[in-house]
Amino acid sequence: MLLQEVRIFPKFVKNLRIILINLVLNYYFT
Repeated sequence: MLLQEVRIFPKFVKNLRIILINLVLNYYFT
């Protein structure tokens, strides 16, 4: 169980970063 969470975590962080970048870009370009 723990191993699976550790494997999923980087993907989650990556998605979070992409979402954050998109939000910042939308904020600056509108």
